[in-house]
Amino acid sequence: MLYTLFVLDHLLLGFDIAITTHLDSIAPRSDIAPSLAMGSTINHITGVIVPVGGGILWGIAGPQSVFLIGAIICALSLLQARTLPTREGIVNCES
Repeated sequence: MLYTLFVLDHLLLGFDIAITTHLDSIAPRSDIAPSLAMGSTINHITGVIVPVGGGILWGIAGPQSVFLIGAIICALSLLQARTLPTREGIVNCES
């Protein structure tokens, strides 16, 4: 089980690389470092708050509620990701 989680963790690293690459293609150079720093801060805050909130919800409403809310968040994220512009719709901000 530990090996599987280790491999999954390294596969998910690709999402972080994709975020950096996407930001690099749409943002001016001067905005990249502050944007990545803010994103990292937000990820850290949610990485601390969400497990605590999930544990409280697990204790109050049971494990099914935690997984149901997780599935809803994933579905909403998928819908939101579909609204991102395609390559043709990206404006290059390099100047």
